[in-house]
Amino acid sequence: MPAGRRAPEEPQRPHMFMGDEAHPVHAWMWDATGGGTFAEGGGTGPRQDYVAQPPDAVQVHGTSRWHRGRWRVVFRRDLHTPDVEDDAQIEAGGLVPFALRVWDGSAGERGLQSATSSWHYMYLEMPTPPRAYLLGLVATCVIYLLIGLAWWRTRGHGGGQPPPRPSADARTTSSKNGLASRASSSVAKPIFPRTP
Repeated sequence: MPAGRRAPEEPQRPHMFMGDEAHPVHAWMWDATGGGTFAEGGGTGPRQDYVAQPPDAVQVHGTSRWHRGRWRVVFRRDLHTPDVEDDAQIEAGGLVPFALRVWDGSAGERGLQSATSSWHYMYLEMPTPPRAYLLGLVATCVIYLLIGLAWWRTRGHGGGQPPPRPSADARTTSSKNGLASRASSSVAKPIFPRTP
C-alpha cells in the first residue's frame, strides 16, 4: 500500500512492483521459512532494494495456516502507527489501495519472479459512535413506557373514572324465556332463569 501519511486521493497510484521514487510503497510480508515470520518495510521501485524495518519496529503480526495444499495468512496491524513517515496510515471511511505479490520459493521464484495482482481497494467503514447505541436504547425505553402507560390507563387506572356499573333498573327480563339481560352493559355474562 502507498507509504506516508494518507492513501492518495488522486487516481495515480504507485507502481505495483514496489512503487517508484515519487510514490514509495509500504510492504507487509510473511515468509513461510523460519516458522512463518512477519516483516514490514518500504520500496521505491522494482530495481531498488527492499528496505526492511528493524525487527523491534515491526508493527505487523498475524496468523498463518497450511491447509489442503494452500497457505492462509492473516495480517493484523493498528490503523495508525507512530512511524507516520514510512508506515501506511490507514483511514476509515475511505478507499485504501493495495496490491498482492506471492513468491513460490519451491519453484525458485525470487525478486521480480512472482505472481503480482493489480491494485485492489479496501474500504473500512467508519465506526458507529457510542451515542447512536445510547439513543436507540433511550428510544426503546420511551416506547415501552408509553405502551405500558396506555395499557395501564385502559385497565381503569390513571386518574380517569371507571366505566359506570349498570343499575338494577336497567335490567330487563324476557317474559317468553325467562332470561335476564343487562341493557346498558357491554359485558356478556350468562344469566340463568330462576326456578320457581
